[in-house]
This record gives sequence, C-alpha cells and structure tokens, in this order.
Amino acid sequence: MPAPRRSVGKPHPLFWITVAFLALVAVTGGSSRVDVPGLLVLRPVAMLACALAFLTLRRDQMIGRTWLFVGFSAMVVLILVHLIPLPPGVWQALPGRQEIAQSDALSGLVGPWRPLTLTPINAWQGLVSLAVPLAVLSLASQLDRTDLFRLVPLVIVIGAASGLFGLLQAIGSQSRLLDPYGTAADGGAGGLFANRNHAALLLAVLFPMLAAWVRTGSGQPRQYKMRVWGALALAAVLCPLILVTGSRTGLLLSLIGMAGAVAILVCGGVAGSILRTRRRTLAITAVTIVGLLVLGFVTFYFARAEAIIRLFDKSTIHDPRFDNWSVSKMLLMKYLPFGAGAGSFVEVYQIIEPSTQISPTYRNHAHNDILEIGITFGVAGLGLLLAGALAYLWRTVRLWISAYSDDRTTTIARMASIVLAMMVMASLTDYPLRTPTMMSVFALCCLWLLEPGRVRAGIDATGKVIP
Repeated sequence: MPAPRRSVGKPHPLFWITVAFLALVAVTGGSSRVDVPGLLVLRPVAMLACALAFLTLRRDQMIGRTWLFVGFSAMVVLILVHLIPLPPGVWQALPGRQEIAQSDALSGLVGPWRPLTLTPINAWQGLVSLAVPLAVLSLASQLDRTDLFRLVPLVIVIGAASGLFGLLQAIGSQSRLLDPYGTAADGGAGGLFANRNHAALLLAVLFPMLAAWVRTGSGQPRQYKMRVWGALALAAVLCPLILVTGSRTGLLLSLIGMAGAVAILVCGGVAGSILRTRRRTLAITAVTIVGLLVLGFVTFYFARAEAIIRLFDKSTIHDPRFDNWSVSKMLLMKYLPFGAGAGSFVEVYQIIEPSTQISPTYRNHAHNDILEIGITFGVAGLGLLLAGALAYLWRTVRLWISAYSDDRTTTIARMASIVLAMMVMASLTDYPLRTPTMMSVFALCCLWLLEPGRVRAGIDATGKVIP
C-alpha cells in the first residue's frame, strides 16, 4: 500500500506537556456542570497552560490558523459584552426583562445597573471554561506536524479508556474511582463522562480516527498489518461498548462513524488494495463482519445492549427533549435579538416552565445547542455559529473534492471533518461540546482540518515558513 514517509524523530517536550494536559482533561473534564470537584484542578492548570503557551507562541505558527483564533476571540468578546453593566433605561428596554423590571418596582429597587446577561455568575463560569480549549489550541498550535498528528492515537487511547470504564460500570462496579460522576447507579455507562450520550459520541468518532490511523503509517508492510489488526480489534470492541452505554444517539452516530471510516479508506486507496489481495484478506474481512454481528447479538442477548432496548422501549418513545424544545422555542422568540445572556438558560427556562414539567429535577440545557445559543446569545451568537458553519463547509468541500491525494495531512484533515460533523449532529439533541473533554477534541479537530491549508501556504513539517 503506498503511503507517505513520515518523520521518526523524537517528540518535542511541548508534545509531552500537551499529552499530560489532555490526560488531565480526560480524567477531570467529563461533565458540563460547574460544581464538579475536578474543575478545581483543571481550570487553574488550564490557565497556567495558556500563559505558558502565549509566552512561546510564534507568529509563523499562526499562519493558516488566524481565523480560528479570531473566531475564538469573538466568543470571548461576546461573553465580555454580556457582562458590561447597562443603564437602567437601556436594560429594561431589552426584550424579556419586563418581569424583572416589575419585580424591581414592587420591591422598591430604583435604577440598578445590570449587565445584559440575567445570570452574571454563570457568564463568568462560561468565560473561565474556555480556558481549557484555548490551552489545547495554543499548545497544539506550536507542535510540528508529526507531533500534532501523534495526538490522534492519544485521543483513541482516551476513548478506549472511557469505554473500558463504561464496561466496568455496566457490569456493576460500585467503585467511586471507576464511576467518578455516579452514572452507574442510574443504569448508565458513561465511562469518563457524566452523560451516556457524550461517552457514546467519543466512542463513535473513534471509527474514522482508526481508519485515519491505519492510513497514516510508515508504509512498511509489517507495521501496516499491525495497525490493521489493531484497528479491527478495537472496532470490534467499540460496537458492544456503544450498545452498553444506552445512548440511542450514539448508536446512530456510530453508523455514521463507520461510513466515515469507509470513506477515508476509499479515498486513500486502501479499499482498492484490499480488494486486490488474495482470498485470505477477503476471509479476514468476512470473519470481522460476522464477528461484529455476533458481538452485537451477544451483547443484546445478555440484556446489556441498553441503546437498542431504549430505542424500542415504549416508555421512551415520548422523549422529554420534545417538551424542552417546545418551551425553548418560546424562550428564543422572547429574548431575541439580544438573548437572555451567557449561561442563563436554566433560570430563564424556569420563568416560563409549564406546571406539568415541574419536578425535583431541572432542565440544565435545551438539549439542542443551536437553539440554546440563540436563547442565550441572540442574533450575535447565531451569527458566529453561521460563520463557523460556512467556514467549515468551505474547507471541507475543498478538501473532499480536491484532486486525489494520498498524503497523511489530507487523510487526517478528512477524518477531522467527519468528526466535527458528528459532533455537530450530536449537538442537535444534546450538549457534548459543553464538556471540557469534547471541547478539547473539537479544538484538535479544528487544527487537523486546517493543516492542508498550511501546507499550501508554504509551512513545512516543523511549522516554519518555507523561504
């Protein structure tokens, strides 16, 4: 199989710093809540990592990534704007503030200056949470191309570790060490996450990552065979692990991930080389397919395929998300065009929450991030989201319709485009990108997606401009 040559040099010390930080994120960043104890460690370390990265970041390392950092800066600025105190007359004229203005009048409060956001403390929490993806962006941007691509197997390892933890939770482990967020008690298998859907998403994106990992070896036959067998073995394990999580969304996304893996192999020429091999390879492929089916059947037979059970369970046909969305649409119209403010969803939802939905639990998110961004950030937030979507589409279309390319950079970038699309799909029914772990994977995928543009801009494998 033809494959590009790759550097075999030792990783830079900054690579190991990035690896250590990502490992810390994986252990402590599996929840979107702000009261998780692990954040007491993660956020200060993230701020220190940002400071270290900014001291060493060079201008040439920004080439081809400028708009990525501009977009990130725009998010920070938008949150800061929401924290600027406004005069009483201006604030009370904003949509959706009438109830609070009436409450002020009844309680005798005269003209307090307030920021645009209805929950300033939550806005500050949202601002601080961006330190984690910023640290990943600023650290990984300084890695040379070889070290940057070495982070792909690291994400695969993190995903596999999360799946293993989920499996231990599913078989009944009560250890707090193996169940840091207490999800196993509710019948979930979240692994390193507090939410089964987020855990399943990370497992699902491993399919295209494994395909890219196989594609980007050194080209030596022995190493290629080892990677193929390793990828097939892990893929065979991923199928039952996704079923065990109980995530219906994860089950559907895993099919998309498998299709994406096939697309990567086909575009890379691997499928053609497999079809040209002898009967032994075809037999291996047939055995693998049968093995996946058997594993799925065994998992379902022993009643641990929670995803399939929940998919056909009559009690789950009416998903609470539908009620969430109906109320959230009313919130969207109520607070447009400026939004209710960063981090305000929980509180503004409770203002108009129907009595039929009142319960000991509360709605922590809209379970549709596009809808929630519109509620909290208004037209400005939706505009940033649209700009990011258009930039992604432009880059992805050019990447996939370009002339045939078998190089490592293009393969990794195509994989990143598939993973980013899967994350967006998951965000239509959940909120995975509000967890530090998935924010970090998202940041890495953005860097991988932009790397072919840096090659065209004349950036060599070490990240320096070619004279």
